[in-house]
Amino acid sequence: REPKQQQQKQKAYGVQAPAVKPRATARQPPPACSVPLELVFVSAEVAPWSKTGGLGDVMGALPRAMAARGHRVMVVAPRYTNGGKDIAKYKDTKPLAKSVWVELNNSWHELKYHTVARDGVDYVFIEHMCYQREGTPYGDASGPFADNLFRFALLSLGALEAPLNLPIKRDLQTGAPLDEVYGQDVLFVANDWHAGLLPLLLTARFRPYGVYANARCCLAIHNLAHQGSHEASR
Repeated sequence: REPKQQQQKQKAYGVQAPAVKPRATARQPPPACSVPLELVFVSAEVAPWSKTGGLGDVMGALPRAMAARGHRVMVVAPRYTNGGKDIAKYKDTKPLAKSVWVELNNSWHELKYHTVARDGVDYVFIEHMCYQREGTPYGDASGPFADNLFRFALLSLGALEAPLNLPIKRDLQTGAPLDEVYGQDVLFVANDWHAGLLPLLLTARFRPYGVYANARCCLAIHNLAHQGSHEASR
């Protein structure tokens, strides 16, 4: 294409046009961060395991980009099995021996975790019966799941427990397992309404007991049209 453009310029101006420099094809590595952070992305979707739109794509790319800059990165999402049809998507993950119990809606729920490390990112998937039913992450042929508020409040609680309980921390330079937890000094990135309760739960359930005193949280909105408008009674 560029030699053809050169010929067109010569024909138009009657003089020899300056040579066009070839475009660089090699990508430059991303600049390293000056202060490595402990980042915990919390999302209802993360490609390639779960994806219905742009949220899954962003969660499949942004955490990897942050890890490439030198940050320590965890991504927490539900482990959707679609009634057993999608279990193969998680074949590379491994279950952790550690599980946690959380209280929600006046009852206690056991959360189990599965994890895999890819491209410098620790992916964590929460196992609970409410993520195992057939359908999409949000509903089935009959419409949205009636307990979506419960399901994604559970996601926020499970994500808040992960840095405190899961010994999946790795060395930033070598990637070798350290058998340590991320700890409390983390930055949570809550994505869309599904993780919207995370800042509130962090403040109400953890900080009164001195936990996550130095943690920070930000809310990233990908699609303002979806606001989690479901009946509170469900």
